[in-house]
Amino acid sequence: MFERIVVALDLSEDPEKVSGLIRDLGGEGRRRIYLIHVVDVDSAGPMAGTLQADDEKALKSFAERLSKEGLEVETRVALGSPAEEILSFADEVEAGLVVVGRHRKGRLAKTFLGSVSEAVIRRSKRPVLVLKEMTP
Repeated sequence: MFERIVVALDLSEDPEKVSGLIRDLGGEGRRRIYLIHVVDVDSAGPMAGTLQADDEKALKSFAERLSKEGLEVETRVALGSPAEEILSFADEVEAGLVVVGRHRKGRLAKTFLGSVSEAVIRRSKRPVLVLKEMTP
């Protein structure tokens, strides 16, 4: 049903927390998994480029471990607005499903900063699976 699945990861947490889910979604090579991490330029400021390079290494390392288990995995680390980059990437790869995590935020932070998962849900033309706090 979902041949191409975009999984948005927050690399401030250990991606191994969701590796079991990614393996389940990937099945036995029938599906391609696209991992994306977005460095929020508004939050990162002048460190964005350095963070992007570090995050690319971390994401590629995680993808290599999944590939060794027989999954077809591609990665992207983008700079920009997380929701916009996730949605753009999902459109680019013609994803059948977008997976995002929901993190606990206080009411004040949510009011001022918004929620990436909520923005993706509201604006996506594709089905969205939201994982509670991106834990297994």
